[in-house]
Amino acid sequence: MRRFDKKLNINKVNLLFEQRYLKSKDIVNENISELEEDWKTNLAAGLASLAGSAGSAKTIDPKLPSTTQTTQRTSSPRPQTNVSDPFKIGQSTKSNSLLTINFSNSFESGGYRLNRNFQKGNIDKIKDYILNNPDTRYVIYITASESKVPNQEGFGIGELAKKRSEIIKELIASHIPIDNVDFKVQTMVGGPEWDNGDANDSKYTEHQYVTVEVFDEGSTPCALNSIKNKGRIATQANGFISNNVTITGSGSFEMRPGSIPDRLELIKNGNVIFDTRYYADKNLYGKEWNYTPLYVANLSELYAANKSADAFQNVSEDIKTFKSYDELVDFILKDKTLDIKKDTRREVKEGLDKLEQLWSAGQTEYLFYTIKPPSIATVEADIKNPIQLKTYSPLGSTQFGLKGLDCR
Repeated sequence: MRRFDKKLNINKVNLLFEQRYLKSKDIVNENISELEEDWKTNLAAGLASLAGSAGSAKTIDPKLPSTTQTTQRTSSPRPQTNVSDPFKIGQSTKSNSLLTINFSNSFESGGYRLNRNFQKGNIDKIKDYILNNPDTRYVIYITASESKVPNQEGFGIGELAKKRSEIIKELIASHIPIDNVDFKVQTMVGGPEWDNGDANDSKYTEHQYVTVEVFDEGSTPCALNSIKNKGRIATQANGFISNNVTITGSGSFEMRPGSIPDRLELIKNGNVIFDTRYYADKNLYGKEWNYTPLYVANLSELYAANKSADAFQNVSEDIKTFKSYDELVDFILKDKTLDIKKDTRREVKEGLDKLEQLWSAGQTEYLFYTIKPPSIATVEADIKNPIQLKTYSPLGSTQFGLKGLDCR
């Protein structure tokens, strides 16, 4: 005897329970849902397969009277409803959302209850995305708009949009963990005044929508005070990135790299709007050396091997070429009276040895860094218009910290 799919039917029971919950909350319409139809069809198929060990099995269609039932060997699968999926991941929008969903087609015409095609799969995608990134805090924006075509009886101006936003909020909140999610709701009435013409004219319908956007809550500049990095934290495997933070608040902050050079970039809408290039705010052996030899050697070696990496883009201003190894050392050395062979400090001796090896191997381009006071950046950002902050620390060991100065 064949057994019908127990796991599938357990899932169907759970989904049916969910549908009835939504009905109890007045979120879906009172008509029989597509899920219930699927459940009945699946149950009938299961009973049929239990009853049939050999020969034909009688398939029960719950929508037909018993006198019209026919005997079939197998039941035909229920055709899938062809519903477009507006869900996008990483879609470039004016608000830079992580996820964007259009729920406009999920409601009855002129009503607030969800229809049978309310796109539950998209709710699951929101849930999966948040569960897969549990360390991030999110803000979910629900925007509901209605046109100036009069609403159905019982709804004043703006009330239908408000009701729909409430329905979507409750629907999402019932599916996802809310300990790392905040909701923000915006409703509006837009478009031209109704001229008593066709209510389905695009000039009206384009203002009838419900969208859901998921954003990274991000950080304010002052919250960056907690970022203090020391030790080996950036490697080639992670693109030499030591920090990658979403800034969603306005203000100013400064970066203090110490004597080991690091780089800070601010990125908005995919474009770099601020770049310190590699710099240090201290010179380790400033009395004798213009630059610390080991840091120049390591930067130059990594640059030569990783020219296509983001960490080494747009550094041409800091690339120097030399005709001889002696010319290279002379450029780095500040105190021309110093006997460099007697300077056995690690960052000097190891650095000079590596520079000589690089030169012997044929390298003529060397990446330098600047030594200057801490860089201060001022940003204007919010959740819908964030700025990405990246710091690069290709030397592995780093000393830098970020400090917020003015938060608004």
